[in-house]
Amino acid sequence: VHPLEKAAGGTFVSKEPIRAGEPLRVPLVGVAPAKMPGDARPAEGAPAASGDKISGTAWLDFTRGGGGKPNVVDPKELGLKGLKIEAVKDGEVVATATAGADGVFTLPASADGAQLRLPADNFREPYNGVDWLGPSLVTPGIIGSYVWMWAGFAMVLIAAGLAGLPRELLEAARVDGANEWQVFRRITVPMLAPVL
Repeated sequence: VHPLEKAAGGTFVSKEPIRAGEPLRVPLVGVAPAKMPGDARPAEGAPAASGDKISGTAWLDFTRGGGGKPNVVDPKELGLKGLKIEAVKDGEVVATATAGADGVFTLPASADGAQLRLPADNFREPYNGVDWLGPSLVTPGIIGSYVWMWAGFAMVLIAAGLAGLPRELLEAARVDGANEWQVFRRITVPMLAPVL
């Protein structure tokens, strides 16, 4: 018999209240073995708890190749590192813990008589899309959108300024021996300054 049952809001709670001195078992099977953290270690049974602490193990209750027993920590099963565990009494969270790499977690003695709860955050699928306007891309994204928005207007203004340049000045500079770069730098740009 599985020690957990589904509750409201996507959480899971223990069927029985937790007791000091009794090791807690949190076997889960809804995680693909390939999705386990790289630093997950083989799960260990909860150590014998002293009177002032409640300890337990959260693990992936699945043995590759078969042969494992349900609700029992088998040698090849991995701990669920980072799983959040809450102790709840009368609807209030009285203690929280996070499972280590081997799945072991410890709650204080104040959790005695509370129900064990696994919050829904443990089971939400992480966002795997492209974060276009995340912290690393928001500034370049805004710069790109402003350049795109104002580029056409700037081109129209510059084209109007170039059309209004007196051709006699450009021809006079060329007759005096100026090359194209000198004509651009000494005649065109200063004459476009009011437009820019």
